Amino acid sequence: MIKRIRHRGTNKNPINGWLIIDKPAGLTSNKVIQRIKNHIKPKKIGHAGTLDPDATGVLPVAMGEATKVIPYLMSQKKTYVSTIKFGIKTDTDDVSGKILKRSNYRPTEREISEALKYFSGQIYQKPPIVSAVKVNGFRAYKLFHLGQNISLKSRKLLVSNIKIISRIDAERCSISFACGKGGYVRSIARDIGDFLGCFGCVETLTRTSYGHFEIENSIKLENLLNISLEEVKNLTLGMEKGFSHLKYFECLREDYKKLENGIPIKNIYDQTIKTEDEVVAFFEGRPICILSCKNTLLKPKRKFNLD
Repeated sequence: MIKRIRHRGTNKNPINGWLIIDKPAGLTSNKVIQRIKNHIKPKKIGHAGTLDPDATGVLPVAMGEATKVIPYLMSQKKTYVSTIKFGIKTDTDDVSGKILKRSNYRPTEREISEALKYFSGQIYQKPPIVSAVKVNGFRAYKLFHLGQNISLKSRKLLVSNIKIISRIDAERCSISFACGKGGYVRSIARDIGDFLGCFGCVETLTRTSYGHFEIENSIKLENLLNISLEEVKNLTLGMEKGFSHLKYFECLREDYKKLENGIPIKNIYDQTIKTEDEVVAFFEGRPICILSCKNTLLKPKRKFNLD
């Protein structure tokens, strides 16, 4: 999900780039954005990849022109560490939900390890009913809280590197894995529990990376809110970090002037660029435009106003 907040007025700070927040438990992702907005007052602010209120970890926060890059980050791989609690099924697929079923059976570590093999690669996953998936134009979680019965369709999801980190006790197991866009950790915990015949749900969840953004390079929200604007600027990563997976080139001045006016340029820079590819043009070390390729032309698609 993409969240952007635009602020009108002249007393806003022109910051362009990314803050990598280690989101605390107990806050929605949007509440995190609101607190940062109130502290540093950027012209625009948004985030990529909503985390549940109880979840922690990497929340990429875009400011200024970097908000235009959010869609390019959404497709990037994410990694998680999650604790699964066995023995219960809940209506929200996490421990905060209403318990629907119980089981006295507890799987062995070997059984869990074998089960994880079936959740590696391309799988089908049904989102939790408290997800932001739209049903007839309404968010599923809103319909759920209104007491409506809803049914969500399964979706394809690519899961990789799924493994046990530790068997905490008979009821709990910590796992790590990577997945692509549209993955729900709560659904994975639920489905593993169902597969093992003992039920399961998420007890804790931490996102450890998002694309090239790592939790080791993040800052805790409470620390960010206690430092000055200049210190925040020093922590801000360049907006190009959000599209580091795209090809890029340094353009000539004459092409820079064309792109500034929305005029396509000839691809004299990289012959490996193919039709429909998206690439980034830099000028004097600054990203100026994302372009789409059509035959031998590179057409401006998303311009950055960094002056």
